[in-house]
Amino acid sequence: MWPDDRNYACSFCGATRNDVRTLVSGPGNVFICDGCIVLCKFMIDTGDTPAKSSLRQNLEIGSRLRPWLLKVAREHRGEQR
Repeated sequence: MWPDDRNYACSFCGATRNDVRTLVSGPGNVFICDGCIVLCKFMIDTGDTPAKSSLRQNLEIGSRLRPWLLKVAREHRGEQR
């Protein structure tokens, strides 16, 4: 249950809480969706992480990954689109 009607979104890919299966809140109004968690786990497990990227690069990467992350989240929920 969310404390209010704000449309919370993933701080990494921008997917809203309505777009994803799970949106985890962190400190200071930071959120991460289940798709980004899967991607982060993959990068940690494989060691395939960007060395030191700027915030702008991360946001650009996140915006390019959003369609894929939404697709993964929908498939994980068993939805077809």
